[in-house]
Amino acid sequence: MTGDVPFTAKLRYSLFAGLCGAVVGNPADLTLVRRQTDLELPVEQRRNYRNVFNTFGRIIKKEGLVTLWTGTPFTILRVCALTSGQMITFDEIKERTRVWRQKPDDIYNRLAAASVSGLICSVSALPFDNVKVKLQKMTMNADGTWPYSGLSDVVMKTFKREGIRGFWTGLSAFYMLVGPHTLITLIVQDYLHVFWNKSASIH
Repeated sequence: MTGDVPFTAKLRYSLFAGLCGAVVGNPADLTLVRRQTDLELPVEQRRNYRNVFNTFGRIIKKEGLVTLWTGTPFTILRVCALTSGQMITFDEIKERTRVWRQKPDDIYNRLAAASVSGLICSVSALPFDNVKVKLQKMTMNADGTWPYSGLSDVVMKTFKREGIRGFWTGLSAFYMLVGPHTLITLIVQDYLHVFWNKSASIH
């Protein structure tokens, strides 16, 4: 496809990229969540993972290979929200500010577009991340049951316990994570795109 990419096409491409990335990356994301939250548990419930390879091995041995994809639906939703928020809003805001300023793209409208894109990504993705992490880090209760029976149970219990605002708990910290990542990724990607097109036109 050449020229301006329609909004719906941007959405399709970003969602497909997010879907593929989420499915492939969920096992690594699960081990990250497990290791980060292990010290929050009571001493007798800690898993005391030694490293990422030990984490992978113990999860597979004790809980089964499929456990590595625990929370995948919400990982997919989270990543799709991030990728679509990044790719769509960045291009749209950049195009609109270019028209408004009557100037070609420069570092200023790229910074503005990337900053807004990071905020939109954070707001749209945090609820899915919140639910995903709760499901991935849970440990078995003393009576042998699990705190959550599934994704819908996490959503219902979170809403009942924390209210609708509970899904956005930690928004400022999440933006501090997503914002710089979005800003750097999109600006570098945009300049690489410009460089690639110039190089291609020379040849």
